[in-house]
Amino acid sequence: MSGPAYTARGVQTLIAAPADSALSVTVNATTAHRMWLYDVYMGNHGTPDDAVSFYVVGQITAIGTGTAITPTLKNPSDDRAAQAAGTYNHTTEPTYTDTGTDLAVPGQGDMIALSLNHRSVYRWVAPPGGEFVAPATANAGWGGKADHASKTTDYNMAFAWYE
Repeated sequence: MSGPAYTARGVQTLIAAPADSALSVTVNATTAHRMWLYDVYMGNHGTPDDAVSFYVVGQITAIGTGTAITPTLKNPSDDRAAQAAGTYNHTTEPTYTDTGTDLAVPGQGDMIALSLNHRSVYRWVAPPGGEFVAPATANAGWGGKADHASKTTDYNMAFAWYE
């Protein structure tokens, strides 16, 4: 895959259901373009605890409401700002295609769905040609969220993609 590469990171406080998204990245509404997600990082950065939360990265069709992120250009010589729109610390959840708001019953269509101990981190790197692709449709993209029945702590998600 060629084209400029970008990264964005989001944080959220993990609370009991419903899950709250830490990060969403979508195609902007004025410049339709494809995006290829090739690297995902997730983990807890709150007080360490031997607890397990459920994490999901899923396709979204609307970005939700939260704090805007300016994606970071990974190679400054590419000299083009990201066309993608990023949001973190959501107050209104993104619209996920299949996951809904209850992570205890994961739906089909989750791109990454796993249980993760709060003392660990997880990184997914796409194999060559195995990137997740967002269609060139306004507000299409990816979101990441987590859920735990009773723990309250902070967690983060980071995405890296090509445009």
